[in-house]
Amino acid sequence: PNTYENYRMGVPSHRRYVPVFNTDDPAYGGDGFGDAAAVLTPPVAPIGMAQRGGCVVSHVRTGDVVLSPLVPLGQADVLIGFEPAEAVRCLPYLKAEGTAIVCTKAVRPVTASLTGSAYDGSEMIEYLQKNVPHLILVDGEAICAAVGSPRALNVALLGAALPALGIAPADMEQALRASVRPQFVEMNLAALRLGAQAQKKADEKGATDHD
Repeated sequence: PNTYENYRMGVPSHRRYVPVFNTDDPAYGGDGFGDAAAVLTPPVAPIGMAQRGGCVVSHVRTGDVVLSPLVPLGQADVLIGFEPAEAVRCLPYLKAEGTAIVCTKAVRPVTASLTGSAYDGSEMIEYLQKNVPHLILVDGEAICAAVGSPRALNVALLGAALPALGIAPADMEQALRASVRPQFVEMNLAALRLGAQAQKKADEKGATDHD
């Protein structure tokens, strides 16, 4: 077996851990490498780990016949991006005539945080504007502030995506009422409607720009 020095692995919590079994012990034919002493783990930020706040990409396919859960490159009808850079990263999946719905609020990536470099998402938005004919930019931060919770962002983006998805607003409202806890229904409905308004404004602006 290979020996790795200064190797780090994640543990459930910051505490003192005591080794109970070492497979490299000479008693088991090993080289005796390792430390039998207790280890106090240092608290380390979960940088790069797939946890809450990390990068997540989900593929959704619907239809009478779906042969794969993944969307092939260049075949997505709709791209919903919670952050400008993430939308750019997933742009190769979108059809040339597809629709992209993107939240304009920038989330500083790990690389920018570690290097201290500036990132406000403006360059990513500019790239999207140049490369996506049907782009809907949603001020998710303003919508979440208006409804009183950042957790409503996903519903706001869905509201902006309804026409592209071919879903009637009434059907989505009915689905929300059936699946969301009663105390959160009105908040989510408000986010849905504000997202739909953002989509209408983007379409009106696009129509004006083409006149």
